[in-house]
Amino acid sequence: MPPNSLRWVRLDWIKLEKIDLSPSITVRYVRPDKLWLRPGMETGFAVGLENFTQRAQSRTLSIVLERGFAERRVVHSEIVELPPGAAKRLHIPWKTDQDTPLYGYKVAAEIRQGETVESTAHDYFQVHPDNYTVHIMGSNTRSVDPFRFPESYKNHMEIFAS
Repeated sequence: MPPNSLRWVRLDWIKLEKIDLSPSITVRYVRPDKLWLRPGMETGFAVGLENFTQRAQSRTLSIVLERGFAERRVVHSEIVELPPGAAKRLHIPWKTDQDTPLYGYKVAAEIRQGETVESTAHDYFQVHPDNYTVHIMGSNTRSVDPFRFPESYKNHMEIFAS
């Protein structure tokens, strides 16, 4: 078994609650193409949308970058229309420049009706000239997963052999 894995569970009871369906288009995910990029590089954001309602919906999709405590910038906005029960996958390009502020970013995809955010999803990525500074070492997975075996450093042979 991998370390930190769940070996068994005992349940006394389970309570199932019905949740309300989304009233409009739902953001399923937003994923940056790269978890780390240097200033001046181009990346993109994959966005998954789905309409769970029984009628066609039209809403505004906004891609927002958040950084620090109060910095929030809309980098893309478009009207999205989905027929009943349909899903849509979008790719939104984004280019940095040499003056792009460094370190962590939160990318959020928001479905809006006017000023009201009806659905949102988010993910994180880094902007820095050096990947070791932001602790991204070429992992074989998108994130740390406690149910996987510890990562093999064989893919870092050229780093440790020098």
